[in-house]
Amino acid sequence: MIVTARGQLRTVADAAALAGANRLALPLAAGVPIAAGDVTAAQTAAIGAAGDNKVLQVASTLLLNPYNTDTGTEDVVVGYINPNDPSRTFTNNATYLPYFNAVLVRARRDPAHNGVIPAFFSRILGFQGALAVQSSTAMTQPLGLASLNGTIGVNLLPIILDLTTYNAMVAGTTTDQYTYNASTNTVTSGPDGITESMLFPVGTGSPGNWSTIKVGVNNNSTAILNSQILNGITPAEMSTFPGGMIQLNPSTGTLVFSGNPGISAGIKSSLDQIIGNPAIIPIYDPSYGTGGGGSNATYTVVKFAQVRLLATNFEGGNKYVIIQPAVAGSPSPFGTPSPAEDWFSTGDTRVFLTN
Repeated sequence: MIVTARGQLRTVADAAALAGANRLALPLAAGVPIAAGDVTAAQTAAIGAAGDNKVLQVASTLLLNPYNTDTGTEDVVVGYINPNDPSRTFTNNATYLPYFNAVLVRARRDPAHNGVIPAFFSRILGFQGALAVQSSTAMTQPLGLASLNGTIGVNLLPIILDLTTYNAMVAGTTTDQYTYNASTNTVTSGPDGITESMLFPVGTGSPGNWSTIKVGVNNNSTAILNSQILNGITPAEMSTFPGGMIQLNPSTGTLVFSGNPGISAGIKSSLDQIIGNPAIIPIYDPSYGTGGGGSNATYTVVKFAQVRLLATNFEGGNKYVIIQPAVAGSPSPFGTPSPAEDWFSTGDTRVFLTN
């Protein structure tokens, strides 16, 4: 009886956690920061899914957690898991609220949750019943990008950055040389507490390619690069992707882009025009390799990240394009350390159990 109840409680916990994470996916996929109302809605979805599953033939019960606290005894907690953290550490720190992407559920049988697991013949030995709890955590992660109305370009730069460099920037271990002023949308010299990274030149390991990629086109000319930088990926270019959406494969969590030979100084003027503005860049994992050189290079993208362009220089030996993390839909970047993750993306999302 106890073993059966524990197995059914695990089903309840899994189903409820997935339902709650699925509710969080709605604002995440729309590019909207998570709000307090979404936390309540995710808890409500989890509670509903729990009630659809029975433990010992009784509909399971979860209790609402109105303050979203986590002392280890609450039934449903909404929080955040860094997708790049192999340990899948869960936190419900309110600082992370706009980025909440996970739901922790503890399914129980005890006096407050449909009673203890009943005892039968063992009562003669003084055993009156058993307590049981099973926990599960699920998270949601946007997989791709899509035009919200199908008529405007998607704000994806055709320039990639490796995962190691990106993670170092987000972790606050890189340099901090520029300040972004949200009120004036200007960039000046001097630290602002948000560390930065070079977007270029960052060696990709592929000879003849320094980080530009082909997005929706067979060959990138300087004119195409300039257009995509200023206007985004056009609906026609988006239509070359399945369903008109640039997204990671739901099974592998990856998407391969072809490289574009070199990087032209002819794109500097376009990059200068978007200084201070947020844009999305693909992040690739170099552990997959980069194929051949030049136009034969391939990059396995594992996420899309929101950044802000701060400075460019294409003259002399000190060439660079400098970026820092940024939040979509917000005039100001977030501080460091911060969960600079994927809620900004539009399109499909992946919802999955983490334990």
